Amino acid sequence: MLQELSKDASLLNGELVFEGVDVHKDDIFESLVHPTDDPVLEMYTQMALELCIGGMLLILERQAKDQLPGGRFYEPSVGNQLRGQSVPTTNTCSERDFAQLDMLVKLKPSASTTSYESIIMWSNNKTSRWLENLPENEKKKVIDDARASAPEMVESFKTRQKALFNKKLEILRAKRENKANKENKEYTQKVKLTGKLNELGGLWVNIEQIASYKLKIREGPNFNVLLKDALNAQLQFRKHVLKSKGPKEKFQQSSKGQQYSAQQLENNLAEIMDLNKENENVEVCEDKLQYFPIHETRVNINTAKQNLIIDDPEVLVGKSFKHKCKEEGSNEVIWCPGKVLSVHVLKGKKTEFCVRYEVDDDDTEWYFPLLTDMSNGDLIIDNM
Repeated sequence: MLQELSKDASLLNGELVFEGVDVHKDDIFESLVHPTDDPVLEMYTQMALELCIGGMLLILERQAKDQLPGGRFYEPSVGNQLRGQSVPTTNTCSERDFAQLDMLVKLKPSASTTSYESIIMWSNNKTSRWLENLPENEKKKVIDDARASAPEMVESFKTRQKALFNKKLEILRAKRENKANKENKEYTQKVKLTGKLNELGGLWVNIEQIASYKLKIREGPNFNVLLKDALNAQLQFRKHVLKSKGPKEKFQQSSKGQQYSAQQLENNLAEIMDLNKENENVEVCEDKLQYFPIHETRVNINTAKQNLIIDDPEVLVGKSFKHKCKEEGSNEVIWCPGKVLSVHVLKGKKTEFCVRYEVDDDDTEWYFPLLTDMSNGDLIIDNM
């Protein structure tokens, strides 16, 4: 029925799919199955129903495959039918157990797993009611036996828990070991492929490089072998290192037991290049780093400082400096520290500044075109 409805939902027509199902028919139900005069709406409704029924059919085939035709329980034996009479028809019991467990975890978060199991089993098995119906002497014996066997049960649980933990730990160790072995294998493979690629002069990104290599080895006695080896190396490097896109068979050395020829490998490599040319653009770029001699760098820095001071001479006021000085009648050069007091005369690059030197005992003020001295290397401004 569902297979037919998944192909043509117009067969529903407001009728029940499964017999014995009670449906509450009211105004809402009638409005859902009432015919409309809108063919577009009816078409969309039918399409939606077919999609829903198709999804239901897939779930049913997956979860009830043993009960469907061809399944092992489709025609159960008499014995299976008798055993199945005690099987719950729903999963209400397990859902109830998990609900109790969730409540217990919230109420007793520090309790052990055995405590949770005992409480749930005590509740489900109605143990208290069973004990109440026992004779007094038998009830006392059962309780004493339970107390005596409690340590053994706890020890058994711990043993089982430890065994489960060790088993999980072993599985994790095996996974970790397999992962490490896989990573080492991939790394070794990448190293070998990179070394092979270096022997070939690097990654080929266009047909011209293939042609150039063919010209290079054409005089050799093993031209075909060397060419196939080089093409395979390029394809394997793209597959395992660059993770290039392309059909799986294009990276293989053979297909259906037949080795690819050198021409077929070349065609495959050319196709892979074409598919990945946008993602593997390895054009040589100009080096954006430029190196200048120290003297040229110093000149550039001084020029930038001068331009800054010319635009705003006031930035120099209050700055400390060292001025190159030479005594009259002597060739000895000394660097005299001083401080800029103010701007004296604005003349662009020849702007004069009022300065005072620390070597002067009095408050003598001097006037110099400091920018000119700076350009000549005779003045050093501190903290600038």
